[in-house]
Amino acid sequence: MLIFAKSNLKDMKKIIITLLLAITATTQSIAQEFDCWDMILVPKVGVNYSNFTKLDGEFKTGFYGAVGIEFFLNTKFAVDTEISFSRVGAHNVPTTLDNNLYDYRLTYISTDHYLRWYPTKRQNLSLFAGVHMGRLIRCKANLQDIRDELRYGDVTFPVGVGYRFGKLQVEGRVYYPLRKIADTEKADAILGNAGVMNFQVNVGYRINIF
Repeated sequence: MLIFAKSNLKDMKKIIITLLLAITATTQSIAQEFDCWDMILVPKVGVNYSNFTKLDGEFKTGFYGAVGIEFFLNTKFAVDTEISFSRVGAHNVPTTLDNNLYDYRLTYISTDHYLRWYPTKRQNLSLFAGVHMGRLIRCKANLQDIRDELRYGDVTFPVGVGYRFGKLQVEGRVYYPLRKIADTEKADAILGNAGVMNFQVNVGYRINIF
């Protein structure tokens, strides 16, 4: 029995040591710091929560998917370029032309460029701002195609915050419109100076390239 107990004790010690080594390795991986010239590929998926400014419509949810590349300038700052597919719009938008309420669905292919700041040593928290440039590829109002009535290009000023959990990151963003979406006289009479205000939450997976 004594020999059996000693054997079990040795096995337990081996298991504990193995677990401690695994936890240490995992912690080091999670706490990995990025330095100058490091490059990260980040596929992302998320949800948009958008509405038109200066109108009394309701917020609309839409899909967001993107691929970003983050390039570290040093341990505190990085530049971030992103290509995205995004759906935004607004529910129940009134107009002075008639008594109808309109449901707008806009689809964009966009590019974003950010400057990202990591204020903590662990680099798990980031604050960022930049410019968002979108290309309108589809737009419907009450299921009718109105793409030719709106500007093909959209420009917004996004600001956001991100947090990293190992390889996973979660971001929240706000996009402030810098131009109106109406392009023709008809659209201007209905939408005026309205732009697209968008709140977004996305989740990404960080893949080290260099």
